[in-house]
Amino acid sequence: MEHFQRPQIPKLNLLAANNIKFLHPHYSWKNILLSLPRVDQNPAGKLGVHHQTALIGCQIVANNVFDRSYLSLDKEGIQRVDRTIGSDEVLTDNEYYLIVPDVDAPYPVVPSFSDWQFPHGGIPSSWPEVEPSTGVSEPFQRCGVTKYSFAIESAHLVPKEEATWFNLNSMDFTLGQYATINTSANLLPLRADVHKIFDKRWWAIVPKIGPDGGAPKYVSHILHAQAGEVFPEHHNVEVQYLHQLSRPYLFARFAWAVLISTKWFVTSGMGRKVVRLQAASDDTPTWLTMSLPGEQLKSLYLAGGSRSATPQKKRRTTDTPAEEEMESSDSSCSDDDEDVWDALQRRNRRLQQTSSSTETAPDVGTTLKSVGEAVAPVEEEEMVSGLGA
Repeated sequence: MEHFQRPQIPKLNLLAANNIKFLHPHYSWKNILLSLPRVDQNPAGKLGVHHQTALIGCQIVANNVFDRSYLSLDKEGIQRVDRTIGSDEVLTDNEYYLIVPDVDAPYPVVPSFSDWQFPHGGIPSSWPEVEPSTGVSEPFQRCGVTKYSFAIESAHLVPKEEATWFNLNSMDFTLGQYATINTSANLLPLRADVHKIFDKRWWAIVPKIGPDGGAPKYVSHILHAQAGEVFPEHHNVEVQYLHQLSRPYLFARFAWAVLISTKWFVTSGMGRKVVRLQAASDDTPTWLTMSLPGEQLKSLYLAGGSRSATPQKKRRTTDTPAEEEMESSDSSCSDDDEDVWDALQRRNRRLQQTSSSTETAPDVGTTLKSVGEAVAPVEEEEMVSGLGA
């Protein structure tokens, strides 16, 4: 007689261990910048987080302070982590502080992805150029993580709904020629379920050096404990079929995935120093450092609906609360903000109209959608930088 199998519920082992928290040293309460699950393992078998991945995530949150910041066990910055733990080793303590020397305290944070300025020419050197893919001659027939050939979708690294951010940050000229958000360098073939949790920010793609050394490889990295059902199967998997020009889009995707965490930092009800995007008089995007009171930050960043990275024709009603939390937008705009973003989008449309007649890339353009917040009145301002048209 034939025996049947019953499906087993996967073990949610990531939920059993506390996340590692990365803290702002200049705030004594509600000061968590980033919280990451223990998904990496040191030689002694203790679970923790890949040092370089955590550090760069924190540096992005602190407005791209890649050249001078470090992690420390104490808020004074005396017990530097990099003196005892290599960049490709594993952090295992419960808490770390991101130290940014030689800045006016408190150092500012980026409150949302829409406010983040892409670091053209400043991506950390630890993020290498992508090696040309090898293997299947038609890569878009298989998933870049599982290598399955069914239910394959084209995932955007910079999400399609972030087209406004894409253009404001001149990502359309990153490759040396005009490219839309649908450029092949911004696409990755993924199986439908893997794509879904990619768009929920449950995992990202980061460079790591393997246990045998050698050049770093781009691998999957679990960012959220709710992804426990796919851990460790989909963690530290070398991602296949990446376009060799994908490096800037991979970095932007990582920023998009980690910057959702700052929502809780800036909406705690306490005043924060932040870096925000503002439209200048000529519609040129400008980034300003400012101090805002807690209630204003809550108004700017806590309001609004939810959306996923890949817009759906019809929103499902079966998502769990945890899923809805991770799908919540990190860049909702209030009615008072819409005028500034309308100005920025008018600039984008002019750019697209000007470029459409000379476009040489094989990809076609995409319709811009409204995202992000605009700047409200501030207590103090300091211009950071701007991008020309």
